[in-house]
Amino acid sequence: KKELTTQIRNMKMNQKMKTTLAGAAMSIALTAASANAASIAITNHSFETDVVTGNTLGGKPPSGWTQTDAGTSTSNGLVYVVNEAHTNVTPPADPVGERMAMLRYDVILSQVLTEKIAPNTTYTLTVDAALRNATPAEPSGATIHLGTGSTVGGSLLTANTLTTPTLLESSWVEWQGTFTTGASVADEFLRVEIYYPRLDTDGDPQGLFDNVRLDATAVPEPTTTALLGLGGLALILRRRK
Repeated sequence: KKELTTQIRNMKMNQKMKTTLAGAAMSIALTAASANAASIAITNHSFETDVVTGNTLGGKPPSGWTQTDAGTSTSNGLVYVVNEAHTNVTPPADPVGERMAMLRYDVILSQVLTEKIAPNTTYTLTVDAALRNATPAEPSGATIHLGTGSTVGGSLLTANTLTTPTLLESSWVEWQGTFTTGASVADEFLRVEIYYPRLDTDGDPQGLFDNVRLDATAVPEPTTTALLGLGGLALILRRRK
């Protein structure tokens, strides 16, 4: 009788442990899911804020953005906000609204965001891109960057993946990069950049850009991954009972 009582008590304790582990795993999974794919705000992300008179916004950078001459060519870097119906621009239909940014010569278009970089996070930066009609092919090295702080071109994150298809006149392509942080990060705000170089031998290529977005996904720490594994095992054992 005593042995039977002990067996029953052990069975109850095992069942309680499995239930606790399963509950912990579910709680962690729900917490992780809630943190996944959070969109980070980018001011004037589709370049619709400014009122454009005529074809362009008079050589000014779009609201919320900074233009920087990269200085590797003899021409000054220029950024325009252009209407979809610009006289000399015939891109495909604008993916968002009626305006877009046109980068010309050797220039970086950047914005310091209001959110600081987070540890153990994967950031996905995505930009729609096209080529203005009747211009030379895009220059080598055109790309997108993610960094921190206010120094344009400084403190850049190393991309895990970076896809920048060749720009087309007939349709938009999607440029996308992913960047993963470690357990320790600087106490600085995030910064996004579109870099459009132009050497003196490139002619006058002009790139069109729109719909800039940044998403953040939390990366589980090793201890969290281990707990999820234990919780999954507990659920399997529980079902077998």
